[in-house]
Amino acid sequence: MKKKLLAAVLCLSMVMTLLGGCGSGGGEDAAESEETEAASDTDSDAAETSGDEGPVELGLMLWEASEAETEPIDNGIANYEAASGNTVVKSTVPWSEYHGRLRTLMAAGEAPDVFWLNPEYQIDFILDGQLCDLTELVQTEYNWDDFIPASQQKMMYTDQNGESHIYGIDVCDVGTMFFYNVDMFEAAGYSQDSMPLTEEEMWTWEEFVEIMQNVTQYDENGEVTVYGTTNFEEAMSLYSTLEMLTSAGANWFNDDFTEAVGMTSEPTIEVLSKIKSLRTEYGVAPDPNVIGVSTNLSAIQQFANEQVASIYIGSYSLCELATYDVNYDVCLPPMITDDYDYSPICSANLYYVWANTEHYDEATEFLKYLTSDDFGVPLYEAGLWMPNKLSAYDEAVYEYMDGDIYPEHWDDLLWRFTEADCRWFDHMVNTEQVYDVTQYYLEDYFYNDADLEESLSSMQEEVNSLLSEVYGS
Repeated sequence: MKKKLLAAVLCLSMVMTLLGGCGSGGGEDAAESEETEAASDTDSDAAETSGDEGPVELGLMLWEASEAETEPIDNGIANYEAASGNTVVKSTVPWSEYHGRLRTLMAAGEAPDVFWLNPEYQIDFILDGQLCDLTELVQTEYNWDDFIPASQQKMMYTDQNGESHIYGIDVCDVGTMFFYNVDMFEAAGYSQDSMPLTEEEMWTWEEFVEIMQNVTQYDENGEVTVYGTTNFEEAMSLYSTLEMLTSAGANWFNDDFTEAVGMTSEPTIEVLSKIKSLRTEYGVAPDPNVIGVSTNLSAIQQFANEQVASIYIGSYSLCELATYDVNYDVCLPPMITDDYDYSPICSANLYYVWANTEHYDEATEFLKYLTSDDFGVPLYEAGLWMPNKLSAYDEAVYEYMDGDIYPEHWDDLLWRFTEADCRWFDHMVNTEQVYDVTQYYLEDYFYNDADLEESLSSMQEEVNSLLSEVYGS
């Protein structure tokens, strides 16, 4: 396994700048000077208006990926309200509208006090001066060394002067898992005991293709009734494709993520070509853009309804899969290249405090509760989130998995969370536009037979244009 970035992150944590209140770090990196001054002014205003006497009303804005989130989140909010005397007004916004709505509320001076962001969006909001610097809060109220490496990396922001800051705090992480239908694999001759759970046991690409061919089922007319696998062609905002690219050594960015440099690399070309071949050459994966069994349901539902025998997808799928009557387990994905060095990735949303909150003290106390075990454990138990603390994986995590949601061999793969790095794109700027560009060119190759090398070259050029808008040429 590759040397992790943990040592570097821990070194950075030693030099984190101590900043009081809402901090003055917003907008330092490549932003205009007036933006920095505006951020400092709003930080001061937030600090001056905090500490109200008596109960206050706090706004909380989030999206919900699953109905399984609603009950534990609402219960947690109710517990906080009972303990604090404060009132929380929760706004749930669809993911597709979330960032636009949040920016609109900020521009109108009506943003919630506390809100979710995925880490890849935080730098854009930092440069706009919209987030409180929580570095001192983390140093005084949290055990930094207990956060898993992926959490440390996604929370850490290093400005143009090399100073490290923390603006968002997490309570969970999500990583990929290879889910498979136990009954279908056993019918094809592959027992649970034969499935790979360590790096040494991982399938080669050739072995994986052969297994998927044997698991794929056909009717009397030769039409596929059950595909071997699916979801290897995921957007860069998710996990599976990105994890394969990372593990194959296809590094797309320079060290400080200010320039795209490796999108046209040989590992990239090999990985994307092999992913496409599952569908176009071997016929073991469905085309999500063709009418039929492959399109009327989500990837998770295809698996749950036994239209595909396996799925490579985020661990968040557990909470939905648990609602179906399907016998599933997990194992490691295949090695897609000969030089594969399995490098698991993790990420998930963080909590932030708005720079212009009128209730800074109350908002940070609320954030501390939202990032505590008291709040997180019910969501871990639901199978939606995984813990973000190393200490949880020593013993506590086994209590979270004591139920019907987690499959038999989940605990054998817990190391893929504690050893994971965050995603490349967690360090991105102009993130929505970058995602749009990468999605356009990857889908054009996967489904429209566009030339791969030309697509990757154009993709890298357009991504660099977006990065240069922030960092310059």
